[in-house]
Amino acid sequence: SVQLPGYQWKYAAKAPVQVIVPVNHPLTRKSMLTLEDIKDQPVTLIDPAVNPNFLHDLRELYRAIGAEPVVGEVYRSNFQIRFAQRTKTQIHITDDFWEYHETDFSKKIPLQGFENGIICVWKKGNGKKILKAFLERFPVEGKDL
Repeated sequence: SVQLPGYQWKYAAKAPVQVIVPVNHPLTRKSMLTLEDIKDQPVTLIDPAVNPNFLHDLRELYRAIGAEPVVGEVYRSNFQIRFAQRTKTQIHITDDFWEYHETDFSKKIPLQGFENGIICVWKKGNGKKILKAFLERFPVEGKDL
């Protein structure tokens, strides 16, 4: 979510949250995962010094069940995480906007009841016609902050 007082936001696109699981992991037997399924699993993390929003969003997700994520290895980018999936036993939480394709090493499984998206953010009260026309292209509603 976006936490900027005085701003509004709207989804430009939404997709289910996905869990990337190593193919030898017991969770691969399921076609859909819940937070309860993954709450005790180490999760790869993007270094908060590089992207503080990743840890914030992960904590927000786990808050739905009153838990904290079990942080596994920390990487500087999603690309490093994708490469590490070849040899690691940890899970990674992502969405369909990153190109994580199933491989011989990993399987992508949807996380039941959760979506993520690409958002547009603008200052409240901005009544410019061009902004309104742009935002009308996106049917998904956002939230006032």
